[in-house]
Amino acid sequence: MLRDQVQFYDCNRQKALLFCLIFGIFGIHRFYLHQRISGLAYFAFSWTLIPFALCLIDAVFLARMTDEEFQEEYNEVPVPLA
Repeated sequence: MLRDQVQFYDCNRQKALLFCLIFGIFGIHRFYLHQRISGLAYFAFSWTLIPFALCLIDAVFLARMTDEEFQEEYNEVPVPLA
């Protein structure tokens, strides 16, 4: 993929995991990872405790992910061609 077709973010896997473990039920880790729609869904349904189960799953995925996988998944976002 060409460099000008990719948007780069500066997210850190350890910070995302920490946000997930502490504030995961509110979706703060999703906002940190620039996934605003799912972050809003976590926040809107936080009173149901469903996001609590989902954030535990997210924490497992983040903990098992390598730094290279994290970089590719969350920091290199393809920009749609106009």
